[in-house]
Amino acid sequence: MPKNIYRKGKSVYSKKPFPKSDGLNYSASILVPSTKRDKNVSDSQFKKRIKETKNFLNNSFGGTTTIRSVGSFTDQNGAIVNEKIAVVTSHTDKFGYGKGNQKVKSFLVKKRKEWNQESMGYTFESPQRPSKSFHFV
Repeated sequence: MPKNIYRKGKSVYSKKPFPKSDGLNYSASILVPSTKRDKNVSDSQFKKRIKETKNFLNNSFGGTTTIRSVGSFTDQNGAIVNEKIAVVTSHTDKFGYGKGNQKVKSFLVKKRKEWNQESMGYTFESPQRPSKSFHFV
C-alpha cells in the first residue's frame, strides 16, 4: 500500500495534506430500484434494499453516500417507466477496489434476481476512466 494511505479496519484514509491529496480516486455507484419489474415495491421494501446496498458497499470499501432521485427506463413494451431510485456511492483506492470488484459484480447479479430486475445499473470511475462509465448487469 502507498505510504500516503493507511487502513483502519476496513476503512481507507489518506495521509496527504488537504487538498493536495490524490484521495480515494476510485468510485463505484449502485442504482437501487424501487420497482419489481414495472410495479412499485413498498416504501419499507425500498428502504430495505437501500440498507442492504449501503451495508454491502460499507463492508467492501469502508463508507457510502446515498442520494435519492428519480430514474426512468423503457420497458419491453416500449413504455417509459419512471421510478424512485437511490444512488449508493462508495469511494476507495486502487487496492480496495481491486479487492472488491468481483464482490460488486456478484452482489449485482444476486440482487438483480432477488429484486426481479431486467438489469441493475452500476457506475464506475477511476484515474484510468476519469468520466463515469455506466454499466448494466
